[in-house]
Amino acid sequence: MILMEYLQSGSCPLTCETIPGLICAAEHYDLPELLQACFHHAKQHFRLSVVCSMLNMLENYYWRYNSASELVNAILQYIDTRAAQLFSRREFLDLSESMFQMILGRDLNISEVTKFQVMLQWANYKIEMSTVVDPRELECTMNRLTRDLKLQKIPPQELIRVILPTKTISNQRILETLLWQADTGMYRIQQSHIEECRARTRAENSESLLSWDLLETKISTTE
Repeated sequence: MILMEYLQSGSCPLTCETIPGLICAAEHYDLPELLQACFHHAKQHFRLSVVCSMLNMLENYYWRYNSASELVNAILQYIDTRAAQLFSRREFLDLSESMFQMILGRDLNISEVTKFQVMLQWANYKIEMSTVVDPRELECTMNRLTRDLKLQKIPPQELIRVILPTKTISNQRILETLLWQADTGMYRIQQSHIEECRARTRAENSESLLSWDLLETKISTTE
């Protein structure tokens, strides 16, 4: 309807909600003036309350239309310096997984542990909204989301007190991260950290406890 209005009168109302569809139509039907107007309006009126819904609307078109891809990039650049504010709003929970991952893969102004907490919040919300009950869904979703999470940048105490208790990242991966931190000297692993790891995994199998013994041996040889 909005496109028809433009074709008939040469003008139409523009909003951030309608621009994703209009911008693709403008490219498809070769309407350069409408395309330019859409971009100008969008860049002037980006708001955190609308960027997530815009990304979702563009998901199926950004690979097909150059204008849609350009608009996605403009939105992502807008989010880059506002990630903390965006993730404090509920709108980000409605992002599709691919668009959520696209945002998380960028150089955001948030720490890796905050990024993990945002991932967990998003995953829990999606499972809560799902009509399919699968006890492994949270683990599977977090495996996908955290694949590129830079665990080595997370301080040992946060790995143990924030990440480990969620049981969404394997003990083995956390252990490997702590070993890497000890080897490189990036962080100093304290004996208290290992005791806390043991306490948190005591109810699990003996292999887990042996893993923390390995870490204890490692730090004792590097001191």
